[in-house]
Amino acid sequence: MGLFRTFFRTGGRFAFVAVATVYAAMTFLALRFVYVYAVDIAFADEWNDTVRRAAGEIPYSWEWLWSRWNEHRIVLPRILQHGILYLSGNQLVPVMYFNVCLASAAVLVLWRAAIVLRGRFGGTRGTALTDAFFPIALLHTGHWENITAAFQIQFFSTVLLCALLLYTGLIPPLRDDLGRLHLPRLITLTILLLLLGLTGGNGLVFVPFGGLYLLGIGVADLRHCWNRSAAMSVLGGGLTFLLCALYFMGDVFVDQNQPAPVAPLWIAVQCALNYLLMGFGHGAAPRWDGARDSQLLAWFLAIGGVWGGVLALRARERNPGVIFAGAGYLLIPLASAGAAYAVCHTSTVVPYLAAHMLAVPALSAFAAWGVAFSLRRADAERRRRFLFLAVFVLGTIAAAAGVARARAGGGGVDAGLIARYGLMAVQLLIGLYFAALLTVKERFAHRFLPAVLLALSLVFLGSNRDEGKRLGDEKRRFLTAFAENAVRGLPIEPLAVAGSARVHPSEESLLTGIKALQQARHAPFDRVRVDDILIRRELPLPTPRRIFSTTSDATVRMPLGTPAGSGRVRAVVAIYQLSHDCPPHAGYQFATVRHDPATSTFVQNGDAVLVPHRGVGAIALQPNALSDVLEIRPVRDGGNNPPAEIVIKQVVVFYSP
Repeated sequence: MGLFRTFFRTGGRFAFVAVATVYAAMTFLALRFVYVYAVDIAFADEWNDTVRRAAGEIPYSWEWLWSRWNEHRIVLPRILQHGILYLSGNQLVPVMYFNVCLASAAVLVLWRAAIVLRGRFGGTRGTALTDAFFPIALLHTGHWENITAAFQIQFFSTVLLCALLLYTGLIPPLRDDLGRLHLPRLITLTILLLLLGLTGGNGLVFVPFGGLYLLGIGVADLRHCWNRSAAMSVLGGGLTFLLCALYFMGDVFVDQNQPAPVAPLWIAVQCALNYLLMGFGHGAAPRWDGARDSQLLAWFLAIGGVWGGVLALRARERNPGVIFAGAGYLLIPLASAGAAYAVCHTSTVVPYLAAHMLAVPALSAFAAWGVAFSLRRADAERRRRFLFLAVFVLGTIAAAAGVARARAGGGGVDAGLIARYGLMAVQLLIGLYFAALLTVKERFAHRFLPAVLLALSLVFLGSNRDEGKRLGDEKRRFLTAFAENAVRGLPIEPLAVAGSARVHPSEESLLTGIKALQQARHAPFDRVRVDDILIRRELPLPTPRRIFSTTSDATVRMPLGTPAGSGRVRAVVAIYQLSHDCPPHAGYQFATVRHDPATSTFVQNGDAVLVPHRGVGAIALQPNALSDVLEIRPVRDGGNNPPAEIVIKQVVVFYSP
């Protein structure tokens, strides 16, 4: 503890204790989130890459390491992930714990960088309360999609490398006492940039800007005289561009013959702004009707409170520019919201959406204003550090533009509001934080911007926690249901259909992965029957059938039928979408029954299965006798409240020959 406190030495003990407590609490809560919500079942992309490699279907080779995954080449994440899988006996959960540890280590690196930079350029060496922004921003459970997916080691490795790159580029002096470039630091910067490029497209976006930085300082030195360090800087910049060229050679693009539709410019811009907003976490997404007014009010109170506090501390300077700066920043989201409403006036939520989407641009504009004034008085070292921070700012903006170009055409504005983007978008906010520390101490941004970043991260912390808990629990439930279907010995085809609802959209990928795991005797898929020959039939539905629960509690029955040449029903898979407004303990039961024409009664065959979670999911039934009808029964909760709407999207019946 003494060494830890020395490393993070603080002028005030309270700030150090407060930030250390926040760091320990956020790390513990992220690890606990893995313990509670993680399931040792592959999810999404893991079925195409991780599962097949772990089952031995894909050999461990350079060809596989360098092979594309969508638009990514994930050499370093593959090495790390499969090293952990080898040590843990192909268990995915240890990889998730390792991911949290990577983010926690990145927090320590950024915290240390802030302490040193503050002492060097701000005159107050030590921890500040605003340093709590780092653990809150990187370890909150709004990153639930990354925390509960082993495959997202791709993003977590990028986060740690970005932190190390930032520390290396900002903290140690780049020149020695004689004014020459420091060769070991240039080599370290080059290695970190190359490793970033090997984490996928999410890391590659920073590489060309880092390469330009190395080329710039190297060429500037070579113009005066030849020296080995300057040549190394130019060589390092050239290597980064060589990596970029190699990255895009070959089959890096998935759909070269079917490019994604191009979204209108305004839609793409909104998508990119939403991507940047994810830096505050998935809880910052403006989607919840009940929280609009309270969240927006907290938004303004947080900024206003910070402005008032900093103004009180700076009042003795009697600088009217401080007042105008704070008031101007408060008016930016309000004015933009009013302008958007005046132009669109299609919905009362437009001002709310505009205020959220323009939060990060407003922060960026304020930081740029502080940097512009500081550059006039900055020495060469400070200017060089400002230039280096542009690597992170421009890299994140490039990533936002790439997501908007690739996703907005198919997903619209909401394509940027994906939880996993948070770890990448937060790099811009981290860059703004350090830009504020580099501004001259007299500038308002020096204290105001870090405090606002902390205040807004606290504003969205509650909604990030709630979103993480809700969606993490939903993911845990549908993966657990999928695993239970495998344990029950469900044949492979019905299991793949059930998994296509949420586990992976491709039945073919699931069939290939399940067969590989079954042959490798990997639980729980070692119980899946892969040799059963079944006849498949999809029930015709006039539309996605909407079923409402009313006070009559009417049971809905769907005849299963019997195709010519088929035997009894072996399995029924129903894919549904249950409204998130459904009361917690209300829902629907699915059961297969046999109709007895003589008595006009229905006899249940097998267990009735309650819908396991809200949202999109699947129910798999295995009748233990002849069945010809699927029953869907509303179930009220303890307060006699009926369930909400359920949409039946697909019903697939499997028969024995």
